[in-house]
Amino acid sequence: MNTAAFLAVAAGSCLISASASARPRMSPALPSFRGICEVRSSLPGRMRLYIPSSMENPSASAAAAARLHETGVIKKIRLNPYLGTFLVEYDPNQVEAAVLEGAILKLLGLDEQIQKKQTPLLQEHLHTLTLAVDRAVMDTTGGWIDLGTAASGTLLYLALRQGARMGFVLPGAATLLWWASNIARRGGEKA
Repeated sequence: MNTAAFLAVAAGSCLISASASARPRMSPALPSFRGICEVRSSLPGRMRLYIPSSMENPSASAAAAARLHETGVIKKIRLNPYLGTFLVEYDPNQVEAAVLEGAILKLLGLDEQIQKKQTPLLQEHLHTLTLAVDRAVMDTTGGWIDLGTAASGTLLYLALRQGARMGFVLPGAATLLWWASNIARRGGEKA
């Protein structure tokens, strides 16, 4: 019984290793740029890219595909303007996948977008939240106070209260006063 189990495991591992060596190797990881050009899959000779801007401008995508096809290294390009994907089949002996991806980015004019500094999503959402709270404070007070003025006034109140209790010599009160004055000074600057 143990011999039969051992033979089954050995045969299974031989089959697995044989099928693994027959599979195509993955090409090196290509750079993926969130929201600009995302690599969905990449094998030697074949890559699928998701380019959201191609949904907005399918004619530019078709023109870029035609120019790429003229190079002679591209076997086939399939565009899906509804999904924003490029399926590119190419000769891996003539061109590297990263070079091909760079050419697609350049032809679509996306290279400048990649060079721009991206804002982290958390920062974008915090900015949106701050603007919403600022608007709510303005609406609630009838336009008398905005978020910066409310924060500055709160810090000023805390500084005066702490200063009255323990004296203005403590760094806590001085720090709160400094914060209050800075926020009040920058109150006119809206982001």
